[in-house]
Amino acid sequence: MKRLVISLMWISLPLVAFAEAVEIDGIYYELISKAKEAIVTKNPNNYSGNVDIPSTIAYNDVEYNVTSIGEYAFSNSNDLTSFTIPNSVKSIGRSAFDNCGSLTTVTIPNNVTTLGNYIFYNCSGLTSVVLGDGLTSVSAGAFHSCRKLTSVIIPESVTSICSEAFEGCSSLTSISLPNCLTYIGESAFAGCSGLTSITIPHGVTGIGYKAFDRCYGLTKVNITDLAAWCGISFNWGSNGDGPAIYQRNFTCNPLFYAQHLYLNDVELTELEIPDEVTSIRDAVFMNCSHLTSVTFPNNYNIWVGDYAFYECIGLTSVNISNLAAWCSVNFEGGTSTPLYYAKKLYLNGNEIKDLIIPDDATSIGQYSFHGCAGLTSVTIPGSVRTIDANAFNGCSGLTSVTLNEGLTSIGKWAFINCSSLTSIAFPNSVLSIEELAFKNCSSLTSLTLPKSLYTIENSVFSNCSSLTYVNIPDGVANIGFGSFYNCSKLAIIIIGSGVKKIESNAFASCPEITDVYCYAEKVPQESYNAFTDSYIDYATLHVPEGSIEAYKKVSPWKNFRNIVPLDGQSIETLEYTSPTDPISIYSTDGKLIGTATSQDEAAAIVSSLSRGSVAIVKKGGKSEKVLNR
Repeated sequence: MKRLVISLMWISLPLVAFAEAVEIDGIYYELISKAKEAIVTKNPNNYSGNVDIPSTIAYNDVEYNVTSIGEYAFSNSNDLTSFTIPNSVKSIGRSAFDNCGSLTTVTIPNNVTTLGNYIFYNCSGLTSVVLGDGLTSVSAGAFHSCRKLTSVIIPESVTSICSEAFEGCSSLTSISLPNCLTYIGESAFAGCSGLTSITIPHGVTGIGYKAFDRCYGLTKVNITDLAAWCGISFNWGSNGDGPAIYQRNFTCNPLFYAQHLYLNDVELTELEIPDEVTSIRDAVFMNCSHLTSVTFPNNYNIWVGDYAFYECIGLTSVNISNLAAWCSVNFEGGTSTPLYYAKKLYLNGNEIKDLIIPDDATSIGQYSFHGCAGLTSVTIPGSVRTIDANAFNGCSGLTSVTLNEGLTSIGKWAFINCSSLTSIAFPNSVLSIEELAFKNCSSLTSLTLPKSLYTIENSVFSNCSSLTYVNIPDGVANIGFGSFYNCSKLAIIIIGSGVKKIESNAFASCPEITDVYCYAEKVPQESYNAFTDSYIDYATLHVPEGSIEAYKKVSPWKNFRNIVPLDGQSIETLEYTSPTDPISIYSTDGKLIGTATSQDEAAAIVSSLSRGSVAIVKKGGKSEKVLNR
């Protein structure tokens, strides 16, 4: 037997003393004398042909067990055609066989428990792989860029497929994943463009960032347990940093390309969420465009993650059997709810158009009815204390909303884009209406806000293009940025006595303003552009008589054409040429409030309106605006 010492002995780690390198029968080893173990190492001239690694070797009359293949041992051995690994080998080091372009088949024996990262990286001729039962994971980049690989057998012992394990294996058409698998790592199958279907075992709890990126051929994702699928954590934020918008990539989910989801090989088109599900994680059903309906369980504690139903464009119905339970579902985002696409909500088989929230509901959760265009009216009982963010966002068919005493807050964007909503009466129990709550409610014509309100939030009624009249109560101290921006028909504004600050663009781009009635004796702090593009040089400002001079000194108040005292026109001073004609009293949006046969009777009708209300009094051919002081 040929024995050649290649290098001198050296001191290694404390537990691995006296390792030396030798060549025996064309294979190079590092010998660990104390442990009597040998590690296959790099051939300076690279290996070629078939290499049959023995289980033991003898050197200087000492027998050594061959227990591992070292890092880069066969790296760049382009003429290596095959190898045999004995059962004595327990581990194979990093990049041990990378760039071995002539390898076609690989069998890893059962005793191997550890594979190093990128072990077969860029083995461009490799077509099939059998992994042994001793492995618990497929290492990072193990088969990266093995472009001819068509078949892989992964044993049931494997619980994780690490990052980039099969990235770039463009000829891989199918792969059987073990039932014990729990995790698929970042970019694990990225670039497997020939992969047409994949079955995700029920034990998988996490799938990493871009795990299926560029898997353009996928047409089928098969699952065996729907409840387990609902609980998978898809990491669509890079490097585990979370779902930052600039990092968002949905190719963690194979449905991004496949679009067809199968349960035990039967395609899901009518999805029924199992009763035991308490959470539907982010992006779970995203891009599942062949879903037509979703049925939710009677679960009061269910949470639905971001983008759970993103791009489920085939949905036409959402079905529930408990309305109070539905109101308590915690939807994380707009496309968390299937209503965003379905538009129609069914209760026990009947479409809900006139929605009456049951008395056992205490809140309406965020996004509960987001996008439910089939709703025409909503009645909310006094048991409901809060309407959360986006609760009725995009309910474009909604024409009326009835709120009752007991309600305390209306969340951000709660009724944004409810373009058919014509009016809404706020109970005085309402303490806050958050920003953008009624933005783009383009059919809303008039507003009387609750007396309990302290501030009007930013952009809360912006783009309400039909709004003609607004009455801001005395308790409001701050009118926020853009609160009534671009209310293009707003003509009459009543501002209560408690206002202290009016912020930028609060009433900007309201070109039809004719009268502003401000009861604040001390001039409110106001941004110079609060009335930008509202042509207030053609409007009249009504303020307390003792404050007129103060208002005339401050922009933008001084820019009003007329500044007059609040105690101006009253119904008692009106004169009519036809005293026998009846008097008609209208709201500023043209609705008849009542009729009278005398000025006293007309005054009683006007005075029954809330303080600061403006009515249009008509008699004969004459019409006058009258303020209820």
